[in-house]
Amino acid sequence: MKNNKANFKELPYNVKFATTNSNNEKDFITEVLIANLINNGISFNTFLEYADSIENKKIREESIENTTNIILDFISLNPEFAEILERNNKAHEFLNSLK
Repeated sequence: MKNNKANFKELPYNVKFATTNSNNEKDFITEVLIANLINNGISFNTFLEYADSIENKKIREESIENTTNIILDFISLNPEFAEILERNNKAHEFLNSLK
């Protein structure tokens, strides 16, 4: 997929999803989105930064827990994404150190 600013890397065909048979479309779409974002350079900390902006403490904690669980479940099925996420985290830390 191309847009005006950059190329969006598509997921490999052999990617497995933990939520495929969950009968919860929201969870499946969330997992696919997270996988695509990881594949395109988003770090784990960036996911948590978005959740930290939620004002309601209970909803914020649930969001962080759900996001973490989805990422861990996805990585357990696709260990190669752990390396991608690690590279993304190092790049994120480097960019933050420049601020």
